[in-house]
Formats: sequence, C-alpha cells, structure tokens
Amino acid sequence: MQEGRYSEYRFERKFVSSQLDEHGFEHIIRHHPAFFSEIYWERQVNNIYFDTPALRYFYDNVVGKSERRKVRIRWYGKAEGIIEQPVLEFKIKSGTLGRKASFDLAPIDLDGELGFGFFQDLFKKSGLPEGILEELKGLNPSLLNNYGRRYYRSVDHKFRFTVDYDLKYFDFSSNMFSLGLGKRDLQNTILELKYNQEYDDHAMDITQHLPIRLNKSSKYVNGIEIIRNNLAV
Repeated sequence: MQEGRYSEYRFERKFVSSQLDEHGFEHIIRHHPAFFSEIYWERQVNNIYFDTPALRYFYDNVVGKSERRKVRIRWYGKAEGIIEQPVLEFKIKSGTLGRKASFDLAPIDLDGELGFGFFQDLFKKSGLPEGILEELKGLNPSLLNNYGRRYYRSVDHKFRFTVDYDLKYFDFSSNMFSLGLGKRDLQNTILELKYNQEYDDHAMDITQHLPIRLNKSSKYVNGIEIIRNNLAV
C-alpha cells in the first residue's frame, strides 16, 4: 500500500486573457525584471476529473467555499492509447492556499473499455490507502480536459509561471465519450503564478509588472459549464 506524496501549501494566482496568446505571455515573462527563464519542456497536460453524482466539488468551487477540493487523474503527453504513468491527485484548497496529495496509478488503456467500474477497479489494483479508496467510492468521472503548458521560473527560484493554452474539454460522464467530440476554448489563455506562502509579501513585486488583473478561474468549473450548459449555477 503506497503512502502518497503531499506538497506544501502554496499560492496559485491566475490571470486569464482573451487578448494574449501563449506567445504574448512569453514575451511578457521573458522581459519581466525578475528574470524568468523557461524550465522543463513544453508539453500537453491531460486530466480526468471526478465528482459526486450531484457535482458537489463543482458547486463548492462555483460558490467559493473556503474548504474545497478537486480530484483528478493527471498525465502528460498524448490523450489516447496506453497511459503508462497516470497519477491520482487530490487538489485541496484552504482559502487562497492550496496543496496536492498524489498517488501513482497502474497504467490505463484509454482505447479500451472504460465502462462502469473500470476506475474503481483501477484504484483498487493501484494499492491506494483504504481511506482514499473509501472517498473514491462515491465519485464518478465527469470531465476530461487537456491543454498545452509552458513553464518558467524566476532567477531566485522563488516564483514560477505556467502558461496554459489551446484548452479542450470532453464530457467524460457520457457513454458516448470520444476525443473527437470535445469543445475547444481558443479564446482564453491562462497565466498562473505559483509560489510558497513565505514569499507572499514579495508577490506584488511580480504581479505589478503584468498587464492584466488577477482572475478567479478554474479549468474544471469552466469545462463543466462549457460541456453542460444546462446546469444551474
């Protein structure tokens, strides 16, 4: 039975723009006085989100509850075929601070049969703790999304930017799920500033050089609203 990995609490500040694409944000970041440079490699991020049948996690985020969470499977690269290294993540928010609990999962064949019980079987054979398995019993897959992401870090290593673009959403709750039936958001690009809580007093030094204001944004909430536009919110 695996113990999981738990990150420290940190701030994640989001800036959403319909005027700037990833190249526009790159220009701003590279000319920032904190001397950001690109780290890692540009890659596609994929998530399968889970929620209760009544979409409790979705509505908790819509109304802005202080204590809220998202549950997802995340992997990088292609969104079809066999996923070799998927990770189960619990994204836990307490006010404006957030942390993640992560657990490795067994490989997933997205081209195979993903019927009722598939994910519960996956969780069981992945050696998850009993408490995590118990929480997952009441959750169903609700949304798949993917997007391109670029990564940047300040020269003092205290602040990170990510730029998310070409966002696509797929209704994973449907029996007719298909990667050919998704909806794309080509209008918005998301810049996210991430830093540990001990650096919060210096965050204004970073944000004052950005041409857009802080936004409240959740890709999970936006995706559910896009693919299920009959929801009452």
